[in-house]
Amino acid sequence: MRKTYVPEEFESPIMIDTSDGLIISYARCCHPIPGDPILGHLSPGRGLVVHRESCKNLNEIRTNVEKCMALNWSPRVKGDFSVEFKVELTSERGIIAALAARISESEATIQQISIKERDAHSSVVDLVIDVKGRIHLANVMRKIRNLKQVQRVYRTKN
Repeated sequence: MRKTYVPEEFESPIMIDTSDGLIISYARCCHPIPGDPILGHLSPGRGLVVHRESCKNLNEIRTNVEKCMALNWSPRVKGDFSVEFKVELTSERGIIAALAARISESEATIQQISIKERDAHSSVVDLVIDVKGRIHLANVMRKIRNLKQVQRVYRTKN
């Protein structure tokens, strides 16, 4: 059996670098973004589907080496990636506008937003935004946490 050389800085021989000749899909269940530990599986019609390593949808195929493979992000990866997170906050006039302004100031784009009232004084805001990667997401979340009405900000898990 021939062993291929894998550079030490990579933990697996597969790295997402280009989509030339390969269809790459990003799972909507876990929204992987550059910097996340990721796994992939081949799916008919969808090509290589990339999931976060912690995605529960991979539990059944995770141990099957023929169906599931470790991946690494290319250091040159570019573009916007959707990510889902929640903001628990105190309901107050203008808070959604302030939240949207913080996201915009961070150079992220809001794709979806929904608000659920918990009670008369608090709400949970579900957001899907586009970011460049984990560092960009951390910066967005930090700006949001600095709003006095925000109680908690966290990335959702499936």
